Amino acid sequence: MARTRFIVSDLHLGAGDYLDDFDQDEAFVSFLATTAKRRGTELIINGDWIDFVAVNLEKSTHRPFSRMGCTETESLSKLERVLEAHAPFFEALRHFMEKGHRVVVVPGNHDVDLFWPRVRDRLLEVLGNPDSEHFHFEASGVYRFGSVHVEHGNQYYADSVFEHFTHPFLRDPRSGELHLERSWGNCFLEYFSNGMMSERNPF
Repeated sequence: MARTRFIVSDLHLGAGDYLDDFDQDEAFVSFLATTAKRRGTELIINGDWIDFVAVNLEKSTHRPFSRMGCTETESLSKLERVLEAHAPFFEALRHFMEKGHRVVVVPGNHDVDLFWPRVRDRLLEVLGNPDSEHFHFEASGVYRFGSVHVEHGNQYYADSVFEHFTHPFLRDPRSGELHLERSWGNCFLEYFSNGMMSERNPF
């Protein structure tokens, strides 16, 4: 049983480019080093940890404002870019678990890509393949301990809600290929905001 729990949210790790909001790798490494001094620490990452929405691909299979998003291979490519951009962050997280502490990941609307098996397997590989005692992906979207309820909250907002949040996949009726379901907010960000930011936000 963990004695101390820390909850963080909306870190939004990106690919290290102009769309990446996270520039606190060193601070987070220091934070983990401090929390690791406590016995039995549990770190709960409450949604939008990895900002897959803010990682552009040179070519993607999905169309603007389509509810069908990335394929598993595309999400995996996005993850690789984030892993490269924030290597110290993931290394520190691996050391944190190797010291006996636990990480719980609750998905949010920007990191539903973590539901892909290959994406999660690759992430676990980088984190040293921790067992279930040291790493837990909360696929229900809600993590509870005692009287505490931890949830990202996107399912309560019309622009960020997913029809099938715990299984966010849609099958292309033409090709039969499985794609990630996208919320309308994610569609908007990929189509409009990401493009606007490429112009260094002229407004």
